[in-house]
Amino acid sequence: MSRQSGLIRYIRNFLSGRDLNLDTHHREIKSQSSRSIPAPYLPSGPAHKLADNYYYTRDLRREVGPPVIISTSAMLLESESSETKALDRSQAPPVPGTGHDWEEIMDEYIS
Repeated sequence: MSRQSGLIRYIRNFLSGRDLNLDTHHREIKSQSSRSIPAPYLPSGPAHKLADNYYYTRDLRREVGPPVIISTSAMLLESESSETKALDRSQAPPVPGTGHDWEEIMDEYIS
């Protein structure tokens, strides 16, 4: 970036009311942290090998299977016979809530 001429610098300093020094933008050593950060410590593992490093050996989604039965001490429910499961279709299904007799309500409202 080119430097400003003397006339432009004088006008800028006059309008700002102080002597602006913009050459040290973002270079204040005392108020900013240093850029030297320590290198991360990454322990080597099975994925850092160059040979015999196949993805399918490290993919844990392939290890998923059906649940394993640990103990069989749980009581199993016996199924009912098909004769007792038959539904009685002679009755209408129940209606939820309370019903209203609209004719009786209208008679009370009118009289």
